[in-house]
Amino acid sequence: MFPFALLLLIDHVPGFVLIALFATIAGARILLLDNLSGRQRLAATAIVLIFCLGAFIAARIDPDLSWLRSYPVLISLAIATWFATTLFQAEPATTRLARLAGMDVPAHRTRYMRVLTGIWVAFLLANAGISGYTAVAGSTGTWALYNGVISYVLMGLLFAGEYLVRQIVIRRDRATDPSP
Repeated sequence: MFPFALLLLIDHVPGFVLIALFATIAGARILLLDNLSGRQRLAATAIVLIFCLGAFIAARIDPDLSWLRSYPVLISLAIATWFATTLFQAEPATTRLARLAGMDVPAHRTRYMRVLTGIWVAFLLANAGISGYTAVAGSTGTWALYNGVISYVLMGLLFAGEYLVRQIVIRRDRATDPSP
């Protein structure tokens, strides 16, 4: 949604209004999260406020707001960094996320989950590279198309492909499991 909102509004709305709009949306999303503790909500609000302050300063320096096109790059790099750091821990990111979603992840599937986490790291780094390229070398329309549609389609294909592979792995586990 962000890329299309930016595409539609960037030439028609002053920069500070866009920043205020995006900050309001981010703030509302934080308020709507019911699983945050008071401390987490306060930290998230502080992050949004710090972002807003930085964004207002950046808008004064670069009024055309071309720097806003770096948002998808930063998000992909942040998630890739988190996923990559968990590759060196006992439980990779995909295992943590699966367990948070209520899925049972047997210990013998740790290697599979670690490989899957590595695949996501590679995907996110590639996505950051392509997003960065479209932000620097592409038109706003090309940037919005990639970051608002194509990247999500690619992500969906990765999810679907992993789901199919997971079903094969689960069936293979059941076939080789001697317990009833």
